Amino acid sequence: MDFTARRIALAGFGQEGRSTYEYLLAHGATDVTILDRRADIRDLPRGAKSVLGPEYLSGLEAYEVIFRSPGLPLHTSELQGAQEAGVYVTSHTRLFFELRPQRIIGISGTKGKGTTAGLVKAILEEADMPVRLGGNIGTPPLSFVDQLHEDDWVVLELSSFQLEDATASPEIAILTNLTADHLDYHGTIDAYHAAKSSLVKFQSATGVALFNIDDAGSKEFAERYARGSKRWFSTDEKADAYVENESVYLKASGHVCATAKIPLPGKHNLHNVLAASLAAEVLGVKTPQMAEAIQRYRGLPYHLEVLGSKQGVTYVNDSYATSPTATIPALESFNQPTILIAGGADKGIDYGELGQVIINSPVKALVLIRPVGDAILRAVQDAAKATQVPAPHYEFIAAPEEILPACHNLAKEGDVVLLSPAAASFGLFQDYRDRGRFFSEAVASVR
Repeated sequence: MDFTARRIALAGFGQEGRSTYEYLLAHGATDVTILDRRADIRDLPRGAKSVLGPEYLSGLEAYEVIFRSPGLPLHTSELQGAQEAGVYVTSHTRLFFELRPQRIIGISGTKGKGTTAGLVKAILEEADMPVRLGGNIGTPPLSFVDQLHEDDWVVLELSSFQLEDATASPEIAILTNLTADHLDYHGTIDAYHAAKSSLVKFQSATGVALFNIDDAGSKEFAERYARGSKRWFSTDEKADAYVENESVYLKASGHVCATAKIPLPGKHNLHNVLAASLAAEVLGVKTPQMAEAIQRYRGLPYHLEVLGSKQGVTYVNDSYATSPTATIPALESFNQPTILIAGGADKGIDYGELGQVIINSPVKALVLIRPVGDAILRAVQDAAKATQVPAPHYEFIAAPEEILPACHNLAKEGDVVLLSPAAASFGLFQDYRDRGRFFSEAVASVR
């Protein structure tokens, strides 16, 4: 698309919006307006036109092109009205796929996609294959699209928000798992799953899609949407990638590594290792190279990140866990008495299963953040009543600086303090990164 002299709007000016703005100006755009609900953005580009505040979406029909941020639903009435008026509505991710449709490994799922993306990148680097990592994991891909070479692979972590308007699928697609999430945004589970469908539905017959056969949502998704070749990974059965005799195996390539040598805790991370290994096999990587990368990989910040031990208490930062389906495997990763920090902004998710898991886990105390903290407490108390076991002690906090003092009053030597909120961060924090950064810095200050 020729951006010169077109009237363009950026609906949302977060990290992706900023990258889009820089890309557009570098490619000839001269009429770009920044739209954002926040009225107090202090670091707008000098000279940039902007519409800020609650009415930022009014008058969208005046533009020719609108780039939608991932946090703005495609079904928003103002966007729908603009499209009906003939405005072209697109997004950062959609444009990247149009500019660079080949040599992309796209990874999505309700949980595990960030860790899997990091593992794939680490393995390809070990095999001396040129690779870039971006997407929802933190680096908007338009920021490096002009630096890509023909042989480079791009690993993208892709959220449902980024996929819902995509018109192309990655050459290699990985779906880690699929359960309920972001129902406040999508409305229903079916709509959430449909939003992710472009991960695979535009693949040609030469495309490859990797699925978790242990996960019911993944199997249903594969049957409904997959168009390319399907391969499967499993910790429970002998699939294309599997676990047997406490080792990771690939059916076609053989032994990869012993599970005891994988530094990432939890059974869910075995699924991530299997998916990454299977993707690497598709690209011709040898198993010794896979093993070397896997055994050296220490994970991503805020993804079940072990911060260390202070006065005999282990602190773990899992701020990326913004849903119960992410917090549940985090709880299953530790056997020690645990103080769980949970709660935050509501995404319309049911917390019944999490309540049952907490009752059956070593969680001895809850440090809760409203409003979701109330829902988690109700779920825990209901599960305790149903099973006739005592519910763990709980405390509510109202400000970030209250979190660690509450934990210190509850923790003893040998305990784990686990930040795994099962909820969005909005309210006390800007996003999961802000929440994770605060927790890491607070723990680092403990003496």
